[in-house]
Amino acid sequence: MIWLFDYLLYFIYTTYKRFGEKDIPLFYSITILSLFQGFNIISIIELIDLYVYDLSFLLINKWYLIVAVVISIINAFIYSYKNRSKLVLEKYKNPKYNSHKYLIVTYVILSIITIIIVANLKRASL
Repeated sequence: MIWLFDYLLYFIYTTYKRFGEKDIPLFYSITILSLFQGFNIISIIELIDLYVYDLSFLLINKWYLIVAVVISIINAFIYSYKNRSKLVLEKYKNPKYNSHKYLIVTYVILSIITIIIVANLKRASL
């Protein structure tokens, strides 16, 4: 599963480079990667809260911020440890990985749709 996030990092990074970002595209790429992972984790927590077990004590705005910071720190560590980000960026330059673009686009669309649906379900249950 980590390869999906590695390729998503590569995809976001190359998109930023294509649009002319020269300063810190890797930082922005890791931030956006963390954002999508945060969407998924928050969606899971909210769905558990709605249908399985009452987690309302966890669902305070501060917890969302804590989740975002923790995910960002983990991603920053993962991709800076032993300069892993450069290895990932070099690995996915290979044209044989071009077919993964459709999977990444599907992942991004599903992440956004899921967080919107879960937010609407949560709002309807209040």
